[in-house]
Amino acid sequence: MSDIGSSVGGGGRGPDDRLREALYLEQMQRAREGSQGEETLQNPSSKLFHYAAAVFCLKKFLGEFTENSKMRASSMNKEKTLEDLVAFKNVLEELGHFDKSHDPEFTHRLSLVWQNLYENCIGVDEKAAQTDIVVSQILSFVGEIAHFPPGEDYTLGFYLAEHAGQDWIPFPFMNLLAELHEGFQTAPDTGQLALWIQKLEEIIGSQRNPFI
Repeated sequence: MSDIGSSVGGGGRGPDDRLREALYLEQMQRAREGSQGEETLQNPSSKLFHYAAAVFCLKKFLGEFTENSKMRASSMNKEKTLEDLVAFKNVLEELGHFDKSHDPEFTHRLSLVWQNLYENCIGVDEKAAQTDIVVSQILSFVGEIAHFPPGEDYTLGFYLAEHAGQDWIPFPFMNLLAELHEGFQTAPDTGQLALWIQKLEEIIGSQRNPFI
């Protein structure tokens, strides 16, 4: 009888009873704290609410900033590219009229102008080239210079990228420039150098025409 009374009437509690009670109280406290946290987040006047709002705005800003940075990195600065195209056309015309193949100052200047143009084309998104005909023309022209002569391991683009003329002028590079000069003198309208100059004039002209 005493055993029944102790278990039902609460005359005495064993270790298991106290453990169950402690666990119940802990669960109730956690539930209460969670409920208070939710109410605090939903309360516009609470500090936690303002903190959460600030974190949300910061994440949104950083996301938009990152996306805009990617877009800027994958787009072409047309104004800067136009300046580079004009400068590159000028040095090509100089080569056409004068044999500058053995002139270190000229070859170095040619390399610098080329690298400015080339670097502005690196990383341009393919979609930009597909949707913008001018960007497509510029990339096509830069690719043609970079891989000229076709099928050769050491191309014009290779020598120009290596700052040819600053510390060295390799003989194959000098011969390549000499051939371009001679071709322009022989065929000022149809030689390879003349064709490049004509292509640059078309691209530059389309950029300067506000109706195109």
